[in-house]
Formats: sequence, structure tokens, C-alpha cells
Amino acid sequence: MKSGDAIAIDLGRRRVRVLLAGAGRGRGILKIKRTLVEDYPSDLNADDPEAVGRWLGGRLIAARVPRGRATIAIGREHVGLKRMTLPTSENDELPDMTRLAMQRELPFDADSAVIDFVPVERRPASTTVLAVAVPRPVIDFACAMARAAGVGIERISLRTMGAAALLNGMDQEDSMLSKLEFGLKAAGNGAVEVTAGANGSTVGSPQQDAVAVLDWPRSADRAAKPQRGQSASGLAIDVTGEGVEFCLVANGAIRFSRAAEVPQPQDQLAIADAVVTETRRTWMSYRIGDDAGDVQVALVMGDRRVSEYAAGPLEQMLKVPVQVVGSHPRIDANGHEMDRHWPLAGLLLERALSAEVIDFSRPRRAPDVGARTRQRRLAMAGIVVLGILLAATLARLNLKALNSEATKLSRQKQNLAPANLRYGRDRYKLEHLKHWENAGANWLEHAAFLTTLAPPPDKLVLDLWQGVLHAGEIEFDARTAKWRSEQQMSIAIDGEARDRETADAFREALVNASMYTTSSIGADSPGGKRMPYGFSYRLQTIVSSPGSDSSQSSTLIRAAQR
Repeated sequence: MKSGDAIAIDLGRRRVRVLLAGAGRGRGILKIKRTLVEDYPSDLNADDPEAVGRWLGGRLIAARVPRGRATIAIGREHVGLKRMTLPTSENDELPDMTRLAMQRELPFDADSAVIDFVPVERRPASTTVLAVAVPRPVIDFACAMARAAGVGIERISLRTMGAAALLNGMDQEDSMLSKLEFGLKAAGNGAVEVTAGANGSTVGSPQQDAVAVLDWPRSADRAAKPQRGQSASGLAIDVTGEGVEFCLVANGAIRFSRAAEVPQPQDQLAIADAVVTETRRTWMSYRIGDDAGDVQVALVMGDRRVSEYAAGPLEQMLKVPVQVVGSHPRIDANGHEMDRHWPLAGLLLERALSAEVIDFSRPRRAPDVGARTRQRRLAMAGIVVLGILLAATLARLNLKALNSEATKLSRQKQNLAPANLRYGRDRYKLEHLKHWENAGANWLEHAAFLTTLAPPPDKLVLDLWQGVLHAGEIEFDARTAKWRSEQQMSIAIDGEARDRETADAFREALVNASMYTTSSIGADSPGGKRMPYGFSYRLQTIVSSPGSDSSQSSTLIRAAQR
């Protein structure tokens, strides 16, 4: 749908009406582009919004009406409408006060009602509003139908508001009556018919006196045309739908509204009679009200012949000029027949005429005093959640990078594992060899040390000195991660002493040298070759080198570790 175009849809009980309009030449001018009027097929369930919506969507396509956001019109018979004065001038208090006041007036369940209002008059301590309530199922039906038809919802409003907008649209210097072209047409017997508009629609009654009719346009224009700065006051009679709706406008706002059923015979004169009858009832109901006032003009919109038949009797009854709407200064019909679409055009025109409109899809509500606090808390929560998500994202990216690095290192480990095993094996071999190389005994130091322990040569001589090295296994301690090995040395000594006391003293000196474990390996008995007493001792030690300092030679080294 082109920018600036608007759609209005009115679903009745038996037919649908659709109007597509766009911006015309001039400010606030509505140009009609498409119209559609079609009865429901006999097999369509009019109570099923899905079925009605699918059928409507097909008809829109066939009529070349583009999809877009539409204004949905609701009939006056579905709603409750009341003008009330509330003791407040605060806009924030109006929604709740209007709802409470309206719920007491509704003929249906107030809890399920959708209520909207428009302020019409403000005073220092009070506000007069026009409140409208509609049952929730009616709004749900319209929404479901729009979804099935594939169109959005611009707003949901009363069809009566469109008729009131047409009447308010006359409030300009070039009013509707000044735009109409009046003419006279002979009707016989000295009577004439008054015609108005480019289509030559009959306004007056053919039975009027010629002199009176000739004077009527000037008096009608004076009566119907408001003064500059004033709003039109009049009665709009809508017979475009399947019934009749009445809307009395004063000072630019609806003061009274009513809907009524009319029969639908083939005889249009019978329909006109029913319209006149219902107008009389409406007028009487309005006149008995406390705030009833005079009207300047009555507008009849709908089927041309029905409107023309009803115009004369209505004028006689209301005592005001009655005009059949054939054109409007703000609406460019663009060659389309508008008899069934005037209220829909008024609904699309209403936005340009008034900033305050009824919209059941978005009714006015009291401000939420806790909204700002909730918004702040939600904003803080959103920041926290955003921070958590950001941290989680960074952690996930970091984890991904770490996993990638771990996979890379794992591959490197697998590739280097054989070389690492070879290195470990070679290192263990090297340590093992080092321990083997370090294994050994300093026999000369042992001999020198034993010489320092022996008595002088004139008292004791050594015949045999023999040393043997016993090397143990080399082991690796996994707990300390160190190599360890043990070696033991055996030294055998044979000799002769001058006397037994000298041999025993030498043996005692060996025992006192704690690095040796001394034992006798033969009998200590007389019979030596050079000296009388022979001896044989075995010494065992783990000390590889006793050192030159005899004081340090007593230290036992239990294990050599590297």
C-alpha cells in the first residue's frame, strides 16, 4: 500500500463495505481510490471471524485493494455511548474515573468491556467526556477477522464517528452547502424540485410551493453555514448500512447518538418511511433531555432514492433544512459512488479534523506510576544480563582458544613422546654408568690407615693384606627421584705379634675404628714363623676412603648417592 493511503472496513451482518483513500489535492482533502460493497455468500458463516477474514481477503485481492493497516468500523448497535461530566481536570485521572462512571451505565458485562473516551469540554474543576464502551468479544472478532484477511489494524472506532466527522468537516469558510450547485426542475402543477450537487440529487420535496423553494437555498445556506470560528451543529442520519444510525453533533462533539433497525424490503419508499419514523423517535428522545439544544441542519447520507424520499418529511418534522449528502468539501469522490461509504470516508477524515479520536484497539488508560521504576530495574537487569552474556561470550571464546591450544599441544606431545622416552632412557643409562664409574675403593688409604693403627714393626708384622670390593645394585628411588647404590669392601689381614697382648691390642684398635667390622678368621695360637703369636683378621666396611685425617676416618658412609 502506498504511503499516505488508508483503508476503512465496515463488516455488517449481511455485507461488507471497504473504502481505499489517499491524500488529495489541498490540505486535509481525502481522495477516494477504491470502493467495495459486497453481500456475504450464502454458505459463509458470518459468526466465524476466520472464515469471514479469509473471504474478505479474497475480495480485497479481487477488488485490487492493497493490504495494509485498516480502520475497522463498528456499528452503533454494539456499543454504549454516554456524555458525562467528571469532577476533575487532570488528564491522568480521567481514564479510571470514566471507566468507573461508565461501568454503572452499561447494559452488558462491565468487566469485559473495552472503554475509550474523548474529552469534549474542559472547565477549571471538571471535564466533560464522550465515553464509548464495546463488549470485548466484538473487538476480538474484529482482530481475528483482520488477521485472517491479512490486514493490520490502524484503529477500531464507531461508524457514527465518521458521520460526525463529515458534519464537523463543514466547519470552514467553503462549507458543504456553498459547494453544492442548486437548480430547479419543474415537477408539474406549479411545483418544482430543488436539486443540489453535480449529480443533481433531489433535496427538497416535489410538493413544495415554488416561491418557498426558490427562497429555500438562501435561507438554508444561512441556517446551515456556521459563523467563522463556530462548529456546525446538526443531526447526521446514516442509512448507508443495514439499519439507521443517528448522531447529533453540537460544538464539534457528539451530544446524542442512537441506532435502530429498519426493514429491508425492495420498496425504497417503505425504507424511507421507516427512517422517518425512527428519526421522530430519536428526536423526541433527544428533546426530552436536559441539555437538548437546537440544530442548524440535518444531513442524510445513504442510498440516494431513500434519502431523497425521506428528506421532505424530515424537514417538515425537524423544522430545519435537511440535506442529502452528495458531495463534501473535504472529500474528492474521484468518480466513485459514495452512497454506501460516506461514514467510512468520515472515519478516515476524522484524524485530520481532531487530535482526539476513539480507538478501541488502544483505549486510553491511566498512567502507570510504577512504570519508570520498572523500566529502571529492567534496564539495570538488562545491563546485568548483557554483561553476563558478554562475559559468557568472552569466556566461551577464550575456552575455544584454550581448547584449540590444548589440542595443538596434545598433538605436539604425541609427536614428541617417542623422543622424550628415548631421552629418559638415555639419561637413566648415563646416571647408571656414572654410578658404576664412581664405584671403587682407595686401598692405599685403607692400608695407610691400618698402618697407623698397627704397633711398631718390632712388636707386630703383617704377612698378608688383601682387599676385595663387593659392589651392590644401582637403584632409582621414584619417591626422591635420586639414584642410590651400596658397595662393601672386605680386607683380610694375617700377621704375627711378639706376644698375645700386642695382638689383642691391635685387634682392639681395629674394633674401636668404627668404620670396620672386625672378626677373627683363624685361631690365635702360638707358632708364628717370625714372632711367636700369629693372627688373622677380616675387616668389612662400606667406606671407600677413610681419608688422611684419622679423626674423620671414623665416620661411616652408609650409602653413596648421586
